[in-house]
Amino acid sequence: MTYSPTDEQRWDSAYRDQASEVGEDDAPPWSIGEPQPEITALIEAGKFRGEVLDAGCG
Repeated sequence: MTYSPTDEQRWDSAYRDQASEVGEDDAPPWSIGEPQPEITALIEAGKFRGEVLDAGCG
């Protein structure tokens, strides 16, 4: 019998950064590996100076 985690188990493990424990190798869905497009557009428009914290939702 193959272990098949529920969506809730997948979400919980991804949130705790333990996705590999339930057989998931991907990053959490909220981790896009770069700033949000809106933040990038504001930076390119010169609306920010210095460092910016893109806190995300996780």
